[in-house]
Amino acid sequence: MNENDIGGEPPEDTSDKELTRELGNLIEGYPYGSPSGTIALCSSQLAGDPGGPGRGGWIMVLHALTWYATSGQIGSRHVLEEMIEALEAARGEPEGWEGCGHEGHPPVEKNITTLAELGVQLSTPGGQAYYAHDSADEYGEWADHGSLDELLCPAHLTSVADAALAELRRGLARLFDAPDLSHLDETYLRPDGRVDLHRLLDTIRRRYRSDKDADEAGLWAAQRWESGVGAPEDRLLLFVALCGAVLTNYPGMSRAGYDEVRRVAGKVDRAPLGAPCRHADGLHPWFAASKKAALGNVMARSDPFDALKAVYEPGEHQEPGGPFTREEWECPRHFAELARVMDERLDEWSEMRQYDYED
Repeated sequence: MNENDIGGEPPEDTSDKELTRELGNLIEGYPYGSPSGTIALCSSQLAGDPGGPGRGGWIMVLHALTWYATSGQIGSRHVLEEMIEALEAARGEPEGWEGCGHEGHPPVEKNITTLAELGVQLSTPGGQAYYAHDSADEYGEWADHGSLDELLCPAHLTSVADAALAELRRGLARLFDAPDLSHLDETYLRPDGRVDLHRLLDTIRRRYRSDKDADEAGLWAAQRWESGVGAPEDRLLLFVALCGAVLTNYPGMSRAGYDEVRRVAGKVDRAPLGAPCRHADGLHPWFAASKKAALGNVMARSDPFDALKAVYEPGEHQEPGGPFTREEWECPRHFAELARVMDERLDEWSEMRQYDYED
C-alpha cells in the first residue's frame, strides 16, 4: 500500500453485497434460496478464472464454505466435487514461504462468516482497493487481517486452498462413500449370532442422545437385511429397525445413508398395496401401535418398538388385548406400507438436501 493512499475519500467497494448477505445467512444456518446453488456459484467464479484478480477472494470464500459443505447439509457430491476442482485449479505452484518476501502471513480468519465477507470483498479490484484504504490506520499499520499484499500472497493463498481441499476430500469420503459399519457387529449381535433387539431398537429410540448412533444403527440394520446374513427370524427386526431410524430422522441422513435406505426400500414388493389382505379391517402393527402412542395410551406398551419386542419376547412384553402376531408383522402389505412411508420421508430429505443437485 502506498502511503499517499492513506486518508481521503475511500474508493468504491464494488464487491457483491447481496452475495455477502446470502453467504452470511447460509453459514449462520438460515439460508434463503438454494444452498447448493449458492456454493456452486462461488465455485464457478473461481473455476472460471482461477488465476485472475479475484482468485484470492474466491479461495477465501470457498474455505469459509467448507464447513457447511461438509456438515451433511449438502446432499449432492457434485457440489463438493466442484469446490475441489476449483480449488485445485486455483492453488497453483507458487514459491515457498521463504521466497515470497514476507516475514509471515496472517492467520486465516476463524469466524467463517467474517471470512466469507472478506473473501467476497477481495474478489473484485474495487473491493481490494477499498480494503487497502479502509484497513490501515493513518500510519499505515494494518489491522485485523494483515496487508492486502500479505493476504493475496500466492504462497499464503495456496496454504488456504490446501487446508480447504483436505477438509473437502475427507468430507466427500465420509458423506458419500458407502459406510463400513461391520465394526457394529460387536455392538448389535449377541454371542449366539442373533441380533440384540434391545441394543438395536433402544439406540434408535434414543435418538435424542446421538443422531449419529441412531443413523448408524439403522444403516447397519439395512446392510445386514440386504446381505441376507444371519437368522431368518431377525429379518423382521432389522427392517423395522431401519424404518424406525428413517422415520425418526427429520433433517435427513448423508447422501450415502440416503442411497442405502432408498436401495433397501426399493427391494420391497409394492404390489400388495393394490390388493386386500386378511388384516384389511384394521391397521397393521406399526401403524396401530403408532396410533396408540399418539393418543397417549400410557396403559399400553404401544410404541411400535415395544410391540415388536412382544413378538420376540412374548413373556416380557405383553399388551392389553394381546400382542400383534408375527404373521401380522410380516404381512407383505405391511412391509409395502412401511416401504412407502420410508419413500415419503426420503422424498422430504431429498427436497431439503438437494441430493440430485447438478447445476
